Amino acid sequence: MFLEKENNLNHTDSEAEVACRQAMANAGFAFGSPPASFHWSQLINPQGDKKAAIAAYETLLFSEPNNKSALEGIAYLYQTMGFPAQAQQYRKKLRYAEVKELGLSEDKQNAAVEFLLAKTGEALQPDRMPSALIGVHFDKFADKFDDLLLESLQYSGHELIRDQVAELYKSEARLLSVLDIGCGTGLVGEAIFEFADTIHGIDLSEKMIEIAKQRNVYDHLFVEDCAVAMKPIKQEYDVVTAADVLIYQGDLGEIFARTYDVLYDKGEFVFTTEVGHSKDFMLRNYGRYQHSDEYIQKLAAQNNFSIIYDEEVELRKERGVYIEAKLYRLKK
Repeated sequence: MFLEKENNLNHTDSEAEVACRQAMANAGFAFGSPPASFHWSQLINPQGDKKAAIAAYETLLFSEPNNKSALEGIAYLYQTMGFPAQAQQYRKKLRYAEVKELGLSEDKQNAAVEFLLAKTGEALQPDRMPSALIGVHFDKFADKFDDLLLESLQYSGHELIRDQVAELYKSEARLLSVLDIGCGTGLVGEAIFEFADTIHGIDLSEKMIEIAKQRNVYDHLFVEDCAVAMKPIKQEYDVVTAADVLIYQGDLGEIFARTYDVLYDKGEFVFTTEVGHSKDFMLRNYGRYQHSDEYIQKLAAQNNFSIIYDEEVELRKERGVYIEAKLYRLKK
């Protein structure tokens, strides 16, 4: 069953949208009121003239080729009529409309579209979420990110990381040098500040980095892909942290290798994962990757890490239920 979603078709409708809605009504489809809505979820009506509805959508798309409701509607219609190839064609156009709306440059759009298609099983699974897509996604939510994490999702990644860094601090009996990859708004940096002599942070979102700067706990912040930023660094840190970050990358091979290089001997890598039960990793339909415990063990062995802590944790909630997650602590 498809859930009804309302579209913003009200007094600001374009003439093409108004004409399309009228044509849809003439074809036998009812619309919610108030406000009037016009969406693929209305097309469940088996009595409606689907060919007439397609014609109405095509007329609208001629005037507004990136109208997302029309693209979604016509894709749904073709799917229900038994034309999956045509449906896929319009779903791909819908993804391009979504990517263009995000403001990605043309050279970044194809990879972003393929990722969006892959997460719903309409394209091959990529090894990671494109960096440009991560950046614009988190730029969009930066201002309300902490409230969303801490209140709505009951996120505790920064606290879980803090407990492990505190253990290392006690055993070393000195302040630590820390690299926080995917630092976001700086929750981890703030949580571990008392145990650190130096904290550096890396994130792909400029707006998230700006918020992290305001916490005044980082000595330096980089707007960069973490693997790229770590590549020239050799043995500078006691610990690398990654709280709820590796979920945006499927293949973690390069991350593990770069982390090993930037750590001092006996340095530690502390991170969380969403747990998966496939062979290595899997992209889920909500756009994040799950990693199997066997995969993490394999990467640890390949990169000369010892796993010294490995526990299931309550990291954050998804639709009111805690996701299956793990906290790892690896020693070089």
